[in-house]
Amino acid sequence: MDIERDEVFLTRFVAKQLKLQRERNNITQDKLARLLGVNILVIQNAETGVERITARSLYEACQVFGVSLRSFFSGYGEALEAERSFQSPAPLPEEQRVA
Repeated sequence: MDIERDEVFLTRFVAKQLKLQRERNNITQDKLARLLGVNILVIQNAETGVERITARSLYEACQVFGVSLRSFFSGYGEALEAERSFQSPAPLPEEQRVA
């Protein structure tokens, strides 16, 4: 997997986690936006993976949710490895390799 794909995967992971945490805490997108001092479009775009949320907003969101950044990213390493192995092409059989 290349760096660009890793970036896209990270953006999607953060999007899913942000929405999951927000919903677990029964917070609307509008309320989260107000708590973070950002426009609701920032939250909407971050949750859909259209745009990345800033590190500062992500940190503040974790404080709102009562979770650490570490727990917010729990499972990311394993998910990335699984995605990389899924995206990797299968090796060619010995007889098809070009010398």
